[in-house]
Amino acid sequence: MRIEPTISMMKGEGFVSQCNNCGVLVAVPGSATGHRRLAGCPSCDKQSWHRVELPVGPFKEDDIEAV
Repeated sequence: MRIEPTISMMKGEGFVSQCNNCGVLVAVPGSATGHRRLAGCPSCDKQSWHRVELPVGPFKEDDIEAV
């Protein structure tokens, strides 16, 4: 798995959020949130998020081996 910032993130217009419940990662365009909260998680439907920086968690290029 290879995770890289989107063009929007590189421009400072977007970010990655991670669900506090199940850990799913979502790329969010900066204009999508404003002062609003993110909707429910597409995986578990909880509404508890935190922003993360790439690479995140176990998804780091140095740790990835070819399968």
